[in-house]
Amino acid sequence: TQMAQATSAYKSQLIELAKSRSLTDQSFLNFLGHLVNSIDDGDLKNKDLSELLDAAIRAYDHLGQRTTNGHHISNWAPEDAHRDHIVDVFNEDMPFIVDSGLAAIRASGADIILFAHPILPVRKTDDGIEVLENFEDGVQKESLLHVHYRPGLSANNQQVLV
Repeated sequence: TQMAQATSAYKSQLIELAKSRSLTDQSFLNFLGHLVNSIDDGDLKNKDLSELLDAAIRAYDHLGQRTTNGHHISNWAPEDAHRDHIVDVFNEDMPFIVDSGLAAIRASGADIILFAHPILPVRKTDDGIEVLENFEDGVQKESLLHVHYRPGLSANNQQVLV
């Protein structure tokens, strides 16, 4: 269980970093935990914590923006060409979304650096959507495909993601 310990250490460091930035909203911290738990340790060990936290904040800001039975895609390009581009796809939980999403990105010529696919336990509230720590009765499943990649992906072939 050395891999589990690595994820656990990385996750605690990320949560501590979030708290040091005064990010104490429980829904966001739950989101962050689900995101990190779904990332392969091999992908995690090369990531800058601060960069990953920034990416998680951007992804979280898009939570709840998709329509019922629809999807919501956001694509982020860094100013620094040496940093990862990031695409977030929120969708209802369905089979094959990871395979088809990653295949579309690879088909564009991009190299995938890291991907996460958490299934988020969410509940609609008056303020939007709350991410819970665990699944319980009455909770909906929200799927997030979160991918860091290096282009080959031009503005023209980003359409493959839609």
